Amino acid sequence: EVTAFNYERSEPGLSLLVTGEAANVDSGSATEIRSPSVRLETGGKIIKIQTAAGGTAELNLDPATGRADRIQLRKGVRISRQDSKTEQVEFVAQGEEATYDSGRQEILLTGNPVISQGNNEFRGERIRYLLRENRILIENNASGIIHYEEKGKP
Repeated sequence: EVTAFNYERSEPGLSLLVTGEAANVDSGSATEIRSPSVRLETGGKIIKIQTAAGGTAELNLDPATGRADRIQLRKGVRISRQDSKTEQVEFVAQGEEATYDSGRQEILLTGNPVISQGNNEFRGERIRYLLRENRILIENNASGIIHYEEKGKP
């Protein structure tokens, strides 16, 4: 068991940092992390993924490259995206599990996922955040509440 776990990887257009209180490092390619936190920086955006207390993550590395192929976070997952220059939060999403797939450059949120942007809120069975396209897809039984406000009027 390793305490104060830290995995960092930078490549053109993407920076990834995974931290945790402790980790069980497998001699294979999987590492289980307690109290994980993930930070991705891409396209001028900062994406933070955290779990509730007692949450865990499984980090899978490609044995040939040492690159994180997949990170799966469990238990009360919260994702936020903010602009890297202004640090303004653009959206917050919550669910029970999130999976980051580096090959697809996407984050899949499941387990009663909900995404909020200001007063607007959307739900579905799955929420996909496509990082390359900077697009969000709400899949299966999608519903939402949109609050319209005119400029200068509440």
